[in-house]
Amino acid sequence: MQCTAISDGMALQRQLGFITGALVVVASMVGSGVFYLPQIILGLTQNGWVFMLTFLVGGLIAITGSLSYAEMATMFPDDGGEYQYLKKTFGFLPAFLTGWISLLVGFTASITGSALVLKMYFVPLMDQMLGAENIFHNALFMKFFLACIIITLGTLHIIGVKFGSSVQNALTVIKMTIVISFILAGLYVLKGADFSQALSWVGPKAETSGLLIYSAALINVMYIYSGWNGATYIGGEMKDPQKNLPRALLSAAVLTTVLYLLLNLVFIAAVTPEKMAGNPGFGGMTAARLFSPGVSTLYGAFIVVILLSSISVQLMIGPRVYFKMAEDGVLFRFLSTVPGKSSSPVYAIITQIALSIFYVLVFDDDELFSYMGFALSVFPILTVIGVMYLRRTQPNAVRPFKVPGYPVVPAIFILLSSAMLALSLANAFTSEKKFGYIMALVVVLGGIPIYYVWKKLAASQKA
Repeated sequence: MQCTAISDGMALQRQLGFITGALVVVASMVGSGVFYLPQIILGLTQNGWVFMLTFLVGGLIAITGSLSYAEMATMFPDDGGEYQYLKKTFGFLPAFLTGWISLLVGFTASITGSALVLKMYFVPLMDQMLGAENIFHNALFMKFFLACIIITLGTLHIIGVKFGSSVQNALTVIKMTIVISFILAGLYVLKGADFSQALSWVGPKAETSGLLIYSAALINVMYIYSGWNGATYIGGEMKDPQKNLPRALLSAAVLTTVLYLLLNLVFIAAVTPEKMAGNPGFGGMTAARLFSPGVSTLYGAFIVVILLSSISVQLMIGPRVYFKMAEDGVLFRFLSTVPGKSSSPVYAIITQIALSIFYVLVFDDDELFSYMGFALSVFPILTVIGVMYLRRTQPNAVRPFKVPGYPVVPAIFILLSSAMLALSLANAFTSEKKFGYIMALVVVLGGIPIYYVWKKLAASQKA
């Protein structure tokens, strides 16, 4: 397959530091999922301690994954994340498939998920400001409004890497300030009894919970944690990547795990598990309990800002994957151009904007999250297997960073992630909501014939 790139201008430059890398990971992780899915997870687990345990397991997977990816990232410090690592380890087919998933699920569907949750908080906010009868209740207008948000944020990244990353960093700092303040207020206002009572809660449906139900909860948790590998997608634009990439990946994964545990503890203690399970409005209820009923409106505004940061970071890092795929000739070549004096993959960003708008127009329910959670779990497992594979096949390769606790750390990630994936697949065929899982399987497997068709077309054009 043809592997040369075209370039109308500058190549992507190393101009991003550790702070940007860490903030990219945090922005990728803290988004729509943690402000929507906990009520679903609690409804599935029906147990306060098990609910918290799922987030602890998710954090363990994210941290062991970050440590494993850091080894790969320092061996191959380029943009593209799993696409680069799988290409170097197992060849173009798995690399293409992970890029295919990034295109249709990893970033496009994540942007859509954030946009849909943003709508959930934005419409009540407009009700408070404009009255119950306002244009934002019109479904078509709201989709148009979400599309405009995506276009605006995407344009910020088209302007330039430094400008786009500065805006992204500012949004992420605001996001973290809001989340940390919310947690500190919760820990201060709530009493110890609230926490112990919430953790000891056992729901009325607890007897029907089983291993498959817990796996469904974990797949939602893993969507919440997705993004722990965010800095690897901009590895080719980070300064001193051998030093900065491992630090960015690990520090952000540990920080976010701690924040998730504390934030969810505040949620279940403030709202009570009985009221939180299956209730999408649990965030506003938490704000009302901690502060005052009027603050729930302000909470909605804060969540909108947080979700803007999440949409922005996906528009920033996703196109880097398509840019690298186009350089290798496995996507349309125009996506690998950096036009004029730009420092951004302009056409790849435009493609991401267009696909995200299409998803916003098509999707409108929470099955999108199971679709994403399942599909996003496949290729990180293969990537970490690649870490162990390269240790055996290339023992003398230069590794600026080695996974501490090898082989236990990558093995924990592989075993936990694989078990969760297998159980989730089994659950898919017994669940009433299996559309998301089926779509994920279709997308993953559908990439195989598309790869060979593309390869054949590329060979015929070359001939």
